[in-house]
Amino acid sequence: MYLAPGCEINLSGNATTAGQLPRNFGVRALVSPNPDTTRVYNIETTVGVQHELMPGFQVNAGWFHRTFHNLPRQTNTLQNFSDYTLVNVVSPLDGSLIPMYNVSAAKLTQINNVVATDDSQKEWYNGYEISFSARLPHGASLFGGTTIERMLWTLCNEQSNPNNLLYWEIIKRSCRRGETVLDFGRSPRGSSNLDFKLRWGAQELPQPFYMYAPKGEPPRMNARDPGVQRLVRLWQRLPRALADALGPTICRSFLA
Repeated sequence: MYLAPGCEINLSGNATTAGQLPRNFGVRALVSPNPDTTRVYNIETTVGVQHELMPGFQVNAGWFHRTFHNLPRQTNTLQNFSDYTLVNVVSPLDGSLIPMYNVSAAKLTQINNVVATDDSQKEWYNGYEISFSARLPHGASLFGGTTIERMLWTLCNEQSNPNNLLYWEIIKRSCRRGETVLDFGRSPRGSSNLDFKLRWGAQELPQPFYMYAPKGEPPRMNARDPGVQRLVRLWQRLPRALADALGPTICRSFLA
């Protein structure tokens, strides 16, 4: 039954007209390659040095550099910037206006993603490795090391979603204020959200969650849980001024 618990999408026929599914859902693939797409390739350069500091003790250092070429770009050919409407959101930190864009209802379900080669996109990797090895008495060996790595992307040719400009605007404002670090927020490993943030040159840092489990088992992180939904409905009923005042504190304390 439509909108029954656990079923929020009506697959019986009007899900596309209701704006829940793409209009071509179930008819053909929503992503297709451009016939002129070329193969992605990468070039790796490695330089290393070894040195024996004393008999039986050796240190190693290495530099690893990799550049990627013919990177793909996915574009929704049925949407463009003119299909988005500007919505100014007030920053809870300083009261300034942050531009965001909502796609129009008429274009929400218009999806035809084409993957093509984009020569303007750049991606490169740098890694630095330091290790050691030592021969110990009685035939034993001791070894160890560490690696520092960084990946950078440049994305300057996004045609269908102007919300990418929001990140660029945040970076520009941060630079003007003399900031040297921008926190992109928490994202689960392997998520598309994390992949998007990494393409802006973000660096991954571990941020573990510590949860209290009174029943002796870890709590389930389920957005559809009735308890979570009650909190969502409660938050939606808060006055705007109160939500703006509590939002930054809650984000910094529980979500950052």
